[in-house]
Amino acid sequence: SRISFLLWDAPPDAELLDSAASGALYTPAGLEAQVNRMMTSPQVELGVRAYFSDMLGYDQFAGLSKDPLIFPIFNPQLRDDAREQTLRTIVDHLLTRQGDYRDLFTTRNTFLSRSLGALYGVRVDYRGFGGWMPYTFPEGTPHAGLLTLPAFLMLDPSHEGRSSPTIRGKTVREQLLCQTVPAPPANVNFRIVQDVNNPLFKTARERLAAHNESPACAGCHKITDPIGLALENYTPVGAYRETENGAKIDASGEFEGKAYTNGLELTRIMRDSESVSGCVVQRTMEYALGRKLAATEEAWMEALAARFATDGYRYPALLRQIATSPTFRTIGNGPAAVARAH
Repeated sequence: SRISFLLWDAPPDAELLDSAASGALYTPAGLEAQVNRMMTSPQVELGVRAYFSDMLGYDQFAGLSKDPLIFPIFNPQLRDDAREQTLRTIVDHLLTRQGDYRDLFTTRNTFLSRSLGALYGVRVDYRGFGGWMPYTFPEGTPHAGLLTLPAFLMLDPSHEGRSSPTIRGKTVREQLLCQTVPAPPANVNFRIVQDVNNPLFKTARERLAAHNESPACAGCHKITDPIGLALENYTPVGAYRETENGAKIDASGEFEGKAYTNGLELTRIMRDSESVSGCVVQRTMEYALGRKLAATEEAWMEALAARFATDGYRYPALLRQIATSPTFRTIGNGPAAVARAH
């Protein structure tokens, strides 16, 4: 069941059950044969979709809305298409192209529907009528990688009329870097940061700077805001902008000691960060096990991360390594179980 839900997001099929009943599944050769069979099935796309939907928090798309007076282009169709666009991009890159996982942060290859074509100002030809058109953003345009796709940029259920660099930065830290962001202190006054019409603080950077004068707020905001501010050139529905309230947006910052001037430069730095590749290993392991990793399983994670790098950061190879690992099918998580895995 663990193998089948990880790879196919479905209960075991008859062949896998027969392999278990005969005992073949409990031999290295039998296990490898079943995993290889399942990895070559079209159903593995369902498993990849389910994992990334979980990792990226796509349950939050249910009921997601934006202020129609500010963003008249937003509607349920655009919302649903944004989610589907990212999942199609992920499946195409990781499974069809067998690409490097890290390149998801910089790829210009994606898919467009009619509603997304309207958002980008791109004409979608007949293949997109009722369907999807493969599309590559031209070099020099500000769209490349998952963080510049509408699904990431609009997925903020708490703000319907503005972007939130803090929420975007928190999302990146927690979902893509596996870092913990503390909850805000009680009774925080959000008046300044929420007032987008204040002539003294025209941009989100200016409003956050004023908001963060409180020491109680500054600590957490130093973790989240630089990443979110790098993406302020993108509206809450995913369109690109140069200014806010007539003031030029400053999207510069620093990530892991490396400076950037805009969101695309940030994503290129993230692409090469060990935190990014290490996090997807950890998240996939936790998803496969259905729980957080135990301290005794750190050696397993380190070994998988090293193998992931050796395999060229190919996500199917990571799935195969997890599914065939002795630790994955061991119920306990004590030192003995980890020792058997190595």
